[in-house]
Formats: sequence, structure tokens, C-alpha cells
Amino acid sequence: MTCHVEQLLAKAQLAPTAPYTESDLDAAEERLAVRVAARLTPCDVLSDRPALPARRPIPAASGRTPEQYGADLNTMCEVILNRPDALAHLLDFLARCVPEPHGATVLGGILHLTGAEDSARFWWQYAAGAGDQPAAYCLYLHHQAQGEDVEARWWYRQSDLARPPMNEEHTELERAIALRVLQRLRQERSFTHTVLSVLDYVPAAVSFIDDDVELPLPDADFTDRVHALLAVARDAHRRRTPPTKPLPERKRSREAEAEAEASDRPDPRSLPA
Repeated sequence: MTCHVEQLLAKAQLAPTAPYTESDLDAAEERLAVRVAARLTPCDVLSDRPALPARRPIPAASGRTPEQYGADLNTMCEVILNRPDALAHLLDFLARCVPEPHGATVLGGILHLTGAEDSARFWWQYAAGAGDQPAAYCLYLHHQAQGEDVEARWWYRQSDLARPPMNEEHTELERAIALRVLQRLRQERSFTHTVLSVLDYVPAAVSFIDDDVELPLPDADFTDRVHALLAVARDAHRRRTPPTKPLPERKRSREAEAEAEASDRPDPRSLPA
């Protein structure tokens, strides 16, 4: 036996209305877009998760311009590439079952400095999704340099940068000042010959495998080629470095030689009569 509510619903009818016009549909889409932009992050739009509560805005960091964010990103990439373990991470990048996140961050830095912005962004997104904090901060700087504030806020909040141990505004300002100081101290890029050889090779070795899918992958022999480049760089460094010579023995003074000779002579008192 159906309940009373089901009986009422069975008799329900839609009231006749005039068909929607193109202007009605455009206005509805515009209203929805405004609501989505105000309430959801980019990830929320792509998924079916409920809207998150409003959050504090990212600190302005003393009003940096997009050009300044771009300069800060260049400095950040140079810092990543000059770390002692940077090339080791790059070698481990494709040595495992899945690409290694820290190696993806290094690869993104190389691609950014050589002008491959789309490929750099892809690998930073990969690394940041795996929890790599430098990659998340690179994405924050990248989107700020592009004037994409919504995307920049999203990546800022995916990292621990949004929850610093001290005042958030002061902390972000300190990061900006640190990058600015590094720019002044290093007016020109200063890379080792090994890093420069990798910078020359990598951009040509990474390309999109499909016109419809943004998936920039390195060549199949990527790791072997990087190994070879590092070996050549090490050999060149050995040839440029002169071999170390053993230190010459110190010449003994005349007094020391006389004492040594005297000690070698037998004691006359010990000789037989």
C-alpha cells in the first residue's frame, strides 16, 4: 500500500512554462560561474566535494608585481638546481616504478629556466601532488607571475606554507626578501659545467606524446644520457684539475744532521780494549 506522500507525488505535474531563451541560459550560466568562483577552489569544481568554508587570503608579500614573482621563480629554480643532491634526484627520476617527486621538481626547474613553461608546470603539479613542498611553492610563484590569483591560492594552500609556525604575513614577506637577496647576490646565473650540460640536453629530450593530452615525457634513454653527461663532466673536471704532488721532505738542519751522525757512532767506552 503506497503512502500518502507517494500518492501525492504520483499526481504531481509540472506547470507549463515558456521555453528558455538563449539569453536566459547565458544568464543562468553566468550566475553559476559567479557562485562557483566565490565558494569553491579549482579542485572542488572538478570534483563533487562540498564547498569549503571561506579561508584567509594569501599575504600580499609587500605588493609584488607579476614580473617580480617571475624573477623570484627564476631564483627559486636556480636554488633547486644548485643543491648538491639535485642531479642525483634527476637520475632517480625514472629509475623507479613511478617518477620520483623530488626528481620531477628538479626537472620542472630545468624546463622552466629553458622556456618550457607548460612542461615545467606539469611536473611541478606531479611533484606537489606527491607532497613536495618546493614544487608547490614553484607553482604558487608561477601562477602569480601569470596573474592567476585563484590558482596561486590553491597551490599555496596545498603546502605547509599556508600553516607556518609564525605570523603568516611576516613569513611570506621573509620568503620574498630571501629570494630578493639571492637575486642581488647572484646577478648572473652561476651553474657548474655539469648542470649546464644537463640544461642543454633536457629541453630537447622532453616532449608531449599526444596532441590531446598534456603529458610531457622524457625520451626512453633519458636516464642513460644524463648518466653519460655526468660522466663526461667528471672526466673533464679531472683533466682540468692538476694532480696533487707529494710534499717535499723537509731538509734537516746541520745541527740535526750532526746529532744524527753522533748518535750513529759507537761509544768509545763500549769498545774492547
